[in-house]
Amino acid sequence: MKKKFLISIIILVNCLLSLYLSAQTKESPLKYEVKVVVVDVPVYVTDKQGNPVLDLTPDDFILLEDGKEQKITHFTLVINDSPKIRTILREYPSARRHFFLLFDLSFASLKGILKAREVAINFIKDKIQSTDLVAIGTYSIFSGLKIIVPFTNDKDQLLIALDTFGMTKKSKLIKGPAGFLFKPYQEYPEFERTREPQVGTTLQEEVIDQIEDLLLEMRKFNKETYKSYIYNFIDSLKTLAQALNIISGRKHLIYFSEGFDSELLVGKSIRDIDKNFEALLKRQIWKIDTELAGSPTLRMNLFEALQYFVNSDCTIHTIDIGGLRGGSQVSTVRGTSLRPSTIRAGQDTLNLLARETGGKAFRNINDLEKPLEDILKLTNAYYLLGYYPKHTEKKGEFRKIEVKVKRPGLQVSYRKGYYTKKPFKKYSEFEKKLQLVEYISKDIFSNDIEFQILSTVYYGTSNIAKIPVFIKIPGKQFFYENNKTKELKLEIYGYALNRSREFVDFFHQKFGINLKKLGKRLENSGIKYYDLLLVYPGDVYKLKIIIRNSENGKVGCKIQNVYVPNYDTSRLIVGKPVIITQEKDWILIRGYNPKRPSGRKALKGLPISYPFVFDKKEFIPGVLPVIKKSSINYVFFKVFNLKTHPEAKIPQTQMKFEVIDDSGHTIPVTKIDFVDKPKYEKPNAYKILLKFKLENLEPGEYHLKVTVIDLLTNQLASAITPFIIQ
Repeated sequence: MKKKFLISIIILVNCLLSLYLSAQTKESPLKYEVKVVVVDVPVYVTDKQGNPVLDLTPDDFILLEDGKEQKITHFTLVINDSPKIRTILREYPSARRHFFLLFDLSFASLKGILKAREVAINFIKDKIQSTDLVAIGTYSIFSGLKIIVPFTNDKDQLLIALDTFGMTKKSKLIKGPAGFLFKPYQEYPEFERTREPQVGTTLQEEVIDQIEDLLLEMRKFNKETYKSYIYNFIDSLKTLAQALNIISGRKHLIYFSEGFDSELLVGKSIRDIDKNFEALLKRQIWKIDTELAGSPTLRMNLFEALQYFVNSDCTIHTIDIGGLRGGSQVSTVRGTSLRPSTIRAGQDTLNLLARETGGKAFRNINDLEKPLEDILKLTNAYYLLGYYPKHTEKKGEFRKIEVKVKRPGLQVSYRKGYYTKKPFKKYSEFEKKLQLVEYISKDIFSNDIEFQILSTVYYGTSNIAKIPVFIKIPGKQFFYENNKTKELKLEIYGYALNRSREFVDFFHQKFGINLKKLGKRLENSGIKYYDLLLVYPGDVYKLKIIIRNSENGKVGCKIQNVYVPNYDTSRLIVGKPVIITQEKDWILIRGYNPKRPSGRKALKGLPISYPFVFDKKEFIPGVLPVIKKSSINYVFFKVFNLKTHPEAKIPQTQMKFEVIDDSGHTIPVTKIDFVDKPKYEKPNAYKILLKFKLENLEPGEYHLKVTVIDLLTNQLASAITPFIIQ
């Protein structure tokens, strides 16, 4: 017969509570894995008419690295608008399409910029697939290259970026450490969630004023000043290309511009250079123009930058946002004529950027929607070839890739090579940020730094739920290498994305461990880190936890899916049970202090209190506890929305406790009892602490299942937590 527990009559001595605080519960050891380098090669194959060829097999391809044929170990056809795309992306995260929308705020006109912004908004809203990743950036001669939002498929982020171009100071948006945007917490109580981000049809006046100021400066240049602007632009391109190498997969940079004057690059137009080259080949010496000049250094820098794009597997598609223009047409700002580069010279530059990187140039068009539609069509279908390279120990080395198709008459586009991973100390800040973006924007797991996560869900307010996160990082892994540093420096990042992959909350902390003082504790035990995510109730959230070593760039990344119920209902809810541990040797670090919060958590009215408290005493939950046979263990959980008896004014419940083994068999837990009577917590929850003993279980992995039945409403709810029997 099932044992009934009536909450109202359970009274045990309060001193038993202190027993669990001193209980030493070991936790599971961690396994370390060797990471194998895999090279993915996206290959676009088209026929003579430019249509994709979709019936090839691995045997139709020959893949070479530095001239040596490689064994193709994995092969898949990627069609982005196919129902199978999500299945493919789970196995091959690098198969995602990446679009980088770059708006030129210097070598362009205000009319063209506004038109490009308008079509970009429609592109984000209606054209891209939910699996595509898009980044938005701007370039100006004064602020240089700015990434407003890194690669994401959160349309809200992207449309907000297009609404401000990252210039407005009035925005209340908070930018996280990787560049993603978050709404401030104080807006939550009044903020009504909408699936359609509210983006204005025109830019804010303060943004337009800033763009006009930038364009007006361009009318003041002389030849040498203008040349310096081009130098700076090319340097920015080079920096971007190097950083994009961090992002796996083919990248498509869509450059909205009117181009800079190519005559300063080559002396005369690129067409004239081509004519000279043609005359030289035909030995028609009398047709060669000997007055061509330009800057050899400028040309060399540009081609070097474009080579970086090719080597980083990034193509540039250029869109001339000046539209269909006459040769005498002049752009104006505030009624003042700008000194323009000639239309042909600007278009020549745009053609060059696209041609040298395998992209496509679009010019002399007024309908800017068409180029974006063409780019989507061009990039929709391709083959993903993968292989395991040899001897990748040498850091930062470039490996040349060549792909051939045995079937004749086909055109092939593919990455021309890759760089072996260079030392993290040589990463630019740009590259370090994009390394984080790679893990945040894609579902990539990494065990380079091993750790474990315990995440639970609790009521916060009527608008905000709490997801406390405990992270356990074993310290021994940091001593396997010959590490002579005096301090272990780690960065911890946590992100919560909802079902629509919108960014909702994050935490971030950098800290150092003095190895002289704490080295022994770190090596023998490790680090326990606590932080908090605040989210909307009634949704499924994907938690991404990333740990990076600040010295060598090693990254650990884990992902958990968490359902956050709506607590403001009459539905019975059982919170995830946590097994309590108190390990004094572990180094405990809190991401914030609930009593003295800072940053985002400092805003008033937020539910940021530490949740693991019973009878005013805090405890530390076990992340993945190891339980010894016949030992006394303690478990804590919360029950929400219990019905109160109308006369007795107390709830009446029945509880059942079971252990589930790895084959799914259930074993009743009979030796379990309350440590103290349940504690009522507003608005409608009970905190419960029990002690239990497990016997006759073989060593292995198990789950503890807690089931609560509300006898007054006949509702049933369950929750489980993992543990290990030693």
